[in-house]
This record gives sequence, C-alpha cells and structure tokens, in this order.
Amino acid sequence: MEDSSAELAWAAGFFEQGGCTTRSSGRARVAVKQAVESLGLPPPNELVQFASALGCGVIRGPYTERHRDGRRRKPIYYWYADGEERSVEAISRLWPFLSTFKRVQAKRVLGKLLLP
Repeated sequence: MEDSSAELAWAAGFFEQGGCTTRSSGRARVAVKQAVESLGLPPPNELVQFASALGCGVIRGPYTERHRDGRRRKPIYYWYADGEERSVEAISRLWPFLSTFKRVQAKRVLGKLLLP
C-alpha cells in the first residue's frame, strides 16, 4: 500500500481522539479502541479505514467489559500494533501529523527507537 498523505493525516486525527502508545509487561503497544452498538456488528468502518491507511496492525474484538459500577458497556473493537517494531512502524507513519502531546506520549514509551 502506498502512503497517502491525506489518508495518514486522517488516521492521525482518528488516533488523536482514541489512540494511545503504552507499555504493558515490558511490551510496547500502539492501540485505538472503538465501541459498537451491539455484539453482532462487524468492526466500525472508521477502524477498518484506520488499519488500511496504516497498512499494519490488527483489529480484534468485539469485547464486552463490566465496569466497576457493575454495568456493561458497549462492545469494543481494538486495533493495535504490538511490540517495539510494529509500534515504531505505526507511529512513524503517523508522526508528521501527530500533536505534540501524542509525540511526547510515543517518545516516553518507545524512546530511542523513534528517530524523528
């Protein structure tokens, strides 16, 4: 897939709204989550478009979660790039379009692996 600036700019905006760069159990992860109305629905079009624009990562779900108040929330799909190599690949594609906040977040998790 060729990188399209317009697609990547859109993907970065989508990531700004619901994405994060984290580290859990020593493993880096770039993730976006999006809720759907009910369990029988496929992944949201926006999440599929995001994955397509980046050309990496996987979509998993739907997952249902019970929160502290005991109530169930809407089912959630996740897109993620797992591990240092895949996380750097995803963030590098989004980098020119990311806000300072998201860049700082990514640098805290990925550190010297990011070249920009």
